[in-house]
Amino acid sequence: MKKFKTIFLLALVASIAISSCKKDNNDNPTQADSPSSIEADITKDISIDGEVVFVGGIHVKNGAVLTVKPGTRMVFDSDALSYLLIEQGSKIMAEGTAADPIIMTGALEEPGSWGGLHICGKAPINSGGTGLSEIGDAAYGGSSISDNSGIIKYVRVEFSGTNLDADHQGNGISFYGVGNGTTVEYIQVYQGFDDGIEFFGGSVNIKYVMVNEAEDDSFDWVEGWNGKGQFLIAEQGDIGDRGFEGDNLKADNAASPKSSPILANVTLIGAGDADNYGMKLRRGTAGIFKNIIIAGGFDKRSIDIENSETLRNLVAGTLEIDYAYINNQVSDMTIHYTTDEGDAVDITGYEIENSENVFLQNLTSNVNTGTTFNGGFDMSTEDSFFTATNYIGAGDDWTLNWTR
Repeated sequence: MKKFKTIFLLALVASIAISSCKKDNNDNPTQADSPSSIEADITKDISIDGEVVFVGGIHVKNGAVLTVKPGTRMVFDSDALSYLLIEQGSKIMAEGTAADPIIMTGALEEPGSWGGLHICGKAPINSGGTGLSEIGDAAYGGSSISDNSGIIKYVRVEFSGTNLDADHQGNGISFYGVGNGTTVEYIQVYQGFDDGIEFFGGSVNIKYVMVNEAEDDSFDWVEGWNGKGQFLIAEQGDIGDRGFEGDNLKADNAASPKSSPILANVTLIGAGDADNYGMKLRRGTAGIFKNIIIAGGFDKRSIDIENSETLRNLVAGTLEIDYAYINNQVSDMTIHYTTDEGDAVDITGYEIENSENVFLQNLTSNVNTGTTFNGGFDMSTEDSFFTATNYIGAGDDWTLNWTR
């Protein structure tokens, strides 16, 4: 009998101890538990899921990692000039799926209701050793081409573009000196008030990216962006500016490293605005653009190339447009070249209109995001980043189920 009582008492003590531990854990939730709102900068690793409200400008800093689980809905408070900024050395690990994309949206669900996603890396820029982000005044730039700011995959960014002042609006996504160790795939930017995506230098690569109804440019680059991209779609709404706006540096068009992206399998569809352009390439940008469709109502001009340094790149072959179907039913010239003095010129030795791989067509109404044309160039033969294709255009089978 004494032996039985001893065993019973030991079991009772153990039960009380376990119960006590469980109570302590419930009273003191760990940082792994997802918050319902975030109202202060993130300085330690955190994981979020479900619906999380962001209030104000939130920075991820001090090397912290923000992990966003598939299906998470990140809602940004429209009354507090909300945005999300990943500082140098920190990371965002936002890896959704086609079935459960991650959504970043404004509480008002209308263009301009929040300030967008900003990522600052340590890759080179040409405006100085480092710079400060337009929103958030965070440092960016450096010497690490392969810098890694995390993963953004199957992410939809909606209704961005808060107008902070006359010169500062939030793009859908702003990449500031972001390195090519960062993964950016399966992204949609939907109905933003400013640019869809803008690159401030850096070397980040992008793949499977769709920008719908941006009220400014769909894709914009400056300060020496030299990343790669494939399967890119820009589809304008009733309001919009340019499909591509590509600059090197306004203060010094020849600044190094020079903006020189390599972009393939692109579809740009305009909306009929009399003053917009399919591709505006200026201020010394270089770049290789292949398997391109420029269609719809870019009524000012399909391609506009400005400034003497940009023209030098064209003649030197560091700026190249090939394997392209280009709409020629525009109010002005389909393709236009302009010097620094504003004079229209012909480029001896580079007449894109006469290229056997460039076709000027009436593409005002018979092209949609899924349209492709046979006869594309297989970019995978030159660079392993690119997926093998034999067609011109982006196609849109990769947009099914997860885009809006």
